[in-house]
Amino acid sequence: MEGLLAKIYDKIICNESDSIELGRRFDEEVTEIVKPLRQDMSDKEVERIREIIYEAAYTSEKQGFYLGVHTALKFMTEATNILDEFQ
Repeated sequence: MEGLLAKIYDKIICNESDSIELGRRFDEEVTEIVKPLRQDMSDKEVERIREIIYEAAYTSEKQGFYLGVHTALKFMTEATNILDEFQ
């Protein structure tokens, strides 16, 4: 199931307008975060730090998506069980 969820996240969720806007705001934030580093580090070092930040954010966002799907399915299962009790 995680393979399917990964495809949904990578191919659909990441291309939704709200995800694109969130990504744009994230880019701005990362740019501000690394600005002070440019005084003491080479461009290559700063770029590597940016890459690490983006990798961590991508993993966190994807895991958050998985958690959201899991929670929604758990909720649906519980709601269905409650409905069955009333029949």
